[in-house]
Parts: sequence; structure tokens; C-alpha cells
Amino acid sequence: MEGRDPQMHRQAANWSPLTRIVSVMIIVIGLVMLIAGLFMPVATTERLLAEPDTYSILGGIRNLLENGNTSLALAITGFSVIFPIAKYIVILLIALRRGTLIAQGRVLRLLRFLGKWSMLDTFVIAVTFGAANLGILSDVQVRWGIYLYGAAVLISILVSVLLSWSLIDGGDKEDRQFSSSLLDRLLHTLSIVMFLGGLMLPLAQIDKWLFWENHYSVATALARFLREDESVLALLMLLFVVLMPLFRFLLVGVIRWLRRPGPGIIRLAELVDEWAMFDVYVLAMGLVFIKLNDHASVTLQMGFWLLAAAACLTWIDSARLHRQLNA
Repeated sequence: MEGRDPQMHRQAANWSPLTRIVSVMIIVIGLVMLIAGLFMPVATTERLLAEPDTYSILGGIRNLLENGNTSLALAITGFSVIFPIAKYIVILLIALRRGTLIAQGRVLRLLRFLGKWSMLDTFVIAVTFGAANLGILSDVQVRWGIYLYGAAVLISILVSVLLSWSLIDGGDKEDRQFSSSLLDRLLHTLSIVMFLGGLMLPLAQIDKWLFWENHYSVATALARFLREDESVLALLMLLFVVLMPLFRFLLVGVIRWLRRPGPGIIRLAELVDEWAMFDVYVLAMGLVFIKLNDHASVTLQMGFWLLAAAACLTWIDSARLHRQLNA
């Protein structure tokens, strides 16, 4: 049976006891941070003629349920509570060498593909901060719990990548000829054009009564983060919503147009693909805008639809690319 898949067995004994202990400690610390982040305050909302309301991720889910937004509550519970905790438990078991390497490899690839979606609640807070501020009528302040939660999610993504490299993908991908069809190149080009259009155009217009309105876009959101000294959120949004996707488009473009891309470029493109999170940002916007409709009038603009279309095309492009690379 060993000759059947030698790559799955090659790295079985590579970890020293010290490496395993350190890895387990990092995973446990990340899990503790994640659970603490679920209970800690993540945002405070202030509305005209109402008391300020500070809530945690779990408190926000409870508030959604109490207000009848069951589908939103279930979506955030799945992405922001159940999946991140389950992911930490699974990578802890893998670090402790539970299960066969073949099973570990399959699970790690799935976790790497889905891992970025745990950042949904972080982007929900980021979008809310930029979109729900309507002067004296409504204001949102970010609390430190969201940073603790976001850091825990990023640790889980990083650990799953390192585990995958150590246990499964230790060797370089072979240098072989690679051919992309006209459809592949067209999908990639269209996704870039739509992504850039979504970055430059307004995403939504939020109106309250007759006198207050907010034109929300990526640029205005970043500007408000900097103006309100929320530099960490500004950095997260700039890195994962703008720069990483652009880098991903560049690397995939190299693979699509070169007949023999090097194994280093392929590996880097697969890694960056996991950290390009503008699709998570699009989903977060959709959830926030649905919720905001309870308090204001939200009109989706062309930029939102371009980003959503770019996300869909990118998913298709990524699926085709991974299938071709693993063929």
C-alpha cells in the first residue's frame, strides 16, 4: 500500500517532539483567543435618542434572532462560530497525528479552501463601521474584541497552511507544460476588469429620512478607518480586499499565459488564493445591507454588482485552475 501514494507517507516522521509541542501550543492559544473573541465586545452602536448598545459576536447573533433575522443569524453562526471552532479542533487533532496522512491531506485541503470564510464577521464589522454611520442619527465604534477574533482566525489559516506544507505538500510541484484555453483566459480577464470596476465605483447608497445619506465605497471605507484612527481595520481591508486579490490576479495571469510556469509561481498562486478575501467582503456587505434596511434605505450601486460578479468568476476560475494543476 505504501507505493500507492508515497507523497502521503513521506513526511510522517519529520516532526520533532519540540515542533509538535510548539504547534499544539499555538493552536490552543489561537482557540482560546477565538472563544474569547466571541464573547468580548466587538462594536458599539449609537443612535439618536437611544442608549448606546455594545455587543459581542454572540450578542449580535442573539439580537438578530430576537429581531426575526433568523437566516442572517444562522449564516453568521455557521461562518463565525461553528466552522472556526471545528477547524481549530480538527487541526489540533492533525497536529497530534490523529488519523492517516491521506485523510489528513484531504481535510487540510478542504480547510485551506474554506478557511478565509471565518473572517466573515470581521468584515461585517468593517462594513458596518463604514456604511452605518449617518452623522448624528447613527454611529458605530469598533471594540477590541474584533481584533482578537480576527487574529485567531488568521492564526488558524496560517497553521493549516503550515500543516499542509509539512505533512502533505513538502515537495515541489513538478515543472511541466501547462496550457490554458481561451475560456480560461477570458474568465481571468473579465474577473480583473470587474474587480477593478468594483474598487473604483460606489458600492451602495444609504439614506435616512430626507437629510442624511452615505455613499459607501472601498475608498470611503478606507478613508474613514484612517480618519477614526482604526488603522488595523484599514490595514486588514487594504491587504485582504485589495492587495492580495490584485496579487492573486497577477500570479494566475502569469500561469494562464505562460506555457511552463515554474513550481514556485504555482505554489505562491495557490497560497495567495487563500488570502484573497474580496469574495468574503462581498458576502459581508450583502449581510450588512440587508440588516441596514431595517433602519435606513439601502440602494445597491454598480460597484457592488461588479465585485459580486468578479467573485463568482474568480470562484469558477480558481476551481478550473486547481483541477488543471492537480490533473
